[in-house]
Amino acid sequence: MRTIPLLLVGSLALLAGCGDGRSAAPASSPAPVPVALPVDLLGTWTAQDGSGFIALGARQVVVAVDGAPRIVAMPIQNAIEPGMSAGMIGLAGGAALFLARGTTPVNGVPVDHLDIEIVGADGKAVRRRLLAESGLRMAARIAPAAAPATPTARTPEVVAVVPKPADPDADFLAGVSPARRNLAEHCIARARAGDPPVVLSTDFGNRQRLTFSAVLTLMEQARNLPPAQAADRFAEADRKRSDAEAFAQAWRRWMAGRG
Repeated sequence: MRTIPLLLVGSLALLAGCGDGRSAAPASSPAPVPVALPVDLLGTWTAQDGSGFIALGARQVVVAVDGAPRIVAMPIQNAIEPGMSAGMIGLAGGAALFLARGTTPVNGVPVDHLDIEIVGADGKAVRRRLLAESGLRMAARIAPAAAPATPTARTPEVVAVVPKPADPDADFLAGVSPARRNLAEHCIARARAGDPPVVLSTDFGNRQRLTFSAVLTLMEQARNLPPAQAADRFAEADRKRSDAEAFAQAWRRWMAGRG
């Protein structure tokens, strides 16, 4: 009787083992990675009627709007090109936000708004108009005071004296960085020339949007640069963002001080 060579026996055993019904475990899909959203969209957007809000953060989006599913998810797709006022944000879990940007006058002040469609993972959609919470706060600060009630014989008139800064223009100039002093002087000149608050607010908002667009451009450039150069771009973007926020605070105090 012929013997089977050991090498052939081992090969047959290996082939038999491959057919025992076991299969390799499928490779796990990579975890989603958050994407950067446009800088000027970050923040809280709320409905004037109190029906909900959306908070857009750097690593998390929170949706709490009546009629839509409650969502706390990572942004994983940004389909909004720099300079565009409309686009789509994709969220982990399958939900998406389709939005278009505009402005709504509130107390005579233009406030940024989002016309937004919230599409859940099941395909159901809810539409809302949400306003920038920071803009609503600013509009509330510079809203004209209500006219005092007409005094009666029984109720003596009481006039509240609200102290104003001795010189709000000087305070404004002192409260901005040297890089923004020319812009502050421009705002003061327009106010002294008689521009109403709504015109001053529109000019302020347009200039802030230009600054945040520049911040976003720097961040996009940093993605394609070596680490050392990318760090410089990120640092410059952070300086511009911090400078714009400090200028916005000084501008709001100035507007409130002018009355």
